[in-house]
Amino acid sequence: MSTHPTTAATVSVEEVDPEGAVVRTHRATVPANVHARRVVLPMVASLRTVAVRIHVIGALMLALPAVTLTRAVQPWASGRGCINAVVHMAGEDPQLAFEVPHDWGRRAGRSFTIHELG
Repeated sequence: MSTHPTTAATVSVEEVDPEGAVVRTHRATVPANVHARRVVLPMVASLRTVAVRIHVIGALMLALPAVTLTRAVQPWASGRGCINAVVHMAGEDPQLAFEVPHDWGRRAGRSFTIHELG
């Protein structure tokens, strides 16, 4: 992430529960006048968390975004970013489905392939 010469930027991750309510919010601030800094926002999700929302506010540039659900920060690997990509959904295996106001009550295992085009 790069920031404006005089303005800091903020990355926030909201944990969302099955009803669509925000459980907690985690934030990281990147100071003004920073170029190409990797932002890491480690967190341990609540037992009620079923989804996350990621917000970036005030950044001048974002590059190579990644989200990993791992115990430690992962090194960059193949797939570090491209101008265009095609995502092919290879399969879906429903695990849970029930209706709730914000539609967070559906869960499924999915497999997909990402083809980088340039």
